[in-house]
Order: sequence, then structure tokens, then C-alpha cells
Amino acid sequence: MVINIARMTWINNLSLSTAYYNFNFYLLIFTVWLAYAFAYRVSLAHLNPAITIVHMCRTDGNFNWIQGILYILIQPFGFGLGICAAWWFLRSAGSIHIYTETATNDDWYAESVGMEVAAGFIFALVHLLQTNPVTAISPNKLWQTAVIGMTYTTTLYWSFDRTGGSNNPAYGLSQTFIDLWDDGQKEAMRYTWIYCICPVVGALMAWPLYQIIYCKAHETAVSSDAVNKI
Repeated sequence: MVINIARMTWINNLSLSTAYYNFNFYLLIFTVWLAYAFAYRVSLAHLNPAITIVHMCRTDGNFNWIQGILYILIQPFGFGLGICAAWWFLRSAGSIHIYTETATNDDWYAESVGMEVAAGFIFALVHLLQTNPVTAISPNKLWQTAVIGMTYTTTLYWSFDRTGGSNNPAYGLSQTFIDLWDDGQKEAMRYTWIYCICPVVGALMAWPLYQIIYCKAHETAVSSDAVNKI
């Protein structure tokens, strides 16, 4: 998954045909889905500190906080290994940065922050819904992971032109740090705070909506069905 995210970052500056761009989109969906499917049964496939944080907050599960902290600490290392593998494969360490208006050299901070928060909100809400047996689209884990993977990939493509495509604090931190390691320029980590903070803010905004509205609505529906069957 990391190799393909890094690959998208690398090819974004090239003149590519629409067909090739679309092919890369579907390839990224497939590889992201594989990553989530691989880790789903064991850890619910967080792969994202923002997702781990909201799972620690949710009241409809018994997620261990110590385990969550370990998840958050290990996730950047996993992404770092993937970025290094992409660096070796593509001969480029890759980089992510927000949109800059070339005519005025103006960084679009407001747009980037807003899109990263919105992307974090959407993805966290979908992840929470799909990891709850009551609110999931299907009891089949194949469909649950497919929805999660497609949602994450879609948020990447939606925000790519403004944020560089992260929506994951672990990836954003690892990519900017390795870019700094590669070229030694401090500018590489100029936008790291956006990539680390904004997805968490978006995820925390999604949590009460999930907990108070979606869970309560489904509990009411289940209770009504039980009464009607009596």
C-alpha cells in the first residue's frame, strides 16, 4: 500500500494519460484493500493513528489502550519501511506537500487543512461503521474491508491536489521525515503538522456522530424489530 501511495506521489508531477492515471487508481484500490484484508482479522486493520485513537474512544468495544498506544508507535515504522522499499524500487524517496500558487508563492493552508480534516472525518466514520457488526454493510469481512479500502483510496484522490494525499498521520510523518533524510532540507517537514494533526481532528469529529447517532439509531431499530416479533 505504501509503495503505491509513494508511487502516486512520484508520478503526479509527470504528464500521464488519463487511462494510466485511472489504472493507477484501481491498482491503488486493490493494494490498499489487500493491506486492510491482511490485517483485519487480527487488529481490525487500523494502519492509521487517527483510527486507533477513535477505536480507543468508542464505547461499543473493549479495545485495550496499552495495545492502542503500541499500535500508534509502530505504525510510522511500518510506513517508513514501505517508503524505503519504494525509494529503492523507484529510485526516489518521494515527497508530499500542500498546493502552492506558483504565481504568488502562496501556500494554500486553509484549503489543505480543511480537506485533510474532511478526509479524516469521512474515513474514520466509515471505518467505525464497518467494524461494528450492527452498522456494517455486510457481515462478510470481504465487503467490510472493500468498503474501508475504497473509502481511503477515494479520500486520497479527492484531496491529492491540495494536500499531496496523506489522510494518515503515520504515513505523513514517515514520508516527510524520509524526504528530509534524503535531501537534508528542512522544508521537507514544513507541512508535517497538517498531516499529523488534521486527520486526528477529523476522526474525533466523526466519533460522536457514530456513537450518538448511528449506534443509537440502530439500537432503536433492533429493539423495535424485537418488539414486533413478540
